[in-house]
Amino acid sequence: QVVGTKYVRLYSEDQTPALYPREDALHKISSQIDDLHNVNHDRFPLFAGAPYFDVELKAGEVLYIPPHMWHYVQSCSVSFSVSFWW
Repeated sequence: QVVGTKYVRLYSEDQTPALYPREDALHKISSQIDDLHNVNHDRFPLFAGAPYFDVELKAGEVLYIPPHMWHYVQSCSVSFSVSFWW
């Protein structure tokens, strides 16, 4: 993180069923749940029980996200970050 702060929520790969991956081939690596703060629990009942890690990423910090880890990122302020994909 170069400037600002970001909120990051991480879910392990074994929580995939609770994150309701999209069905179409192009977006299978993204969740049908669009807003973590306003989840339709009738439609996505497993989501509430999925354990996760919360991270507040601040300027000067680095976060490694392992392969196949589900992640949600939200800027908390004006921010700039650099991502590197191997």
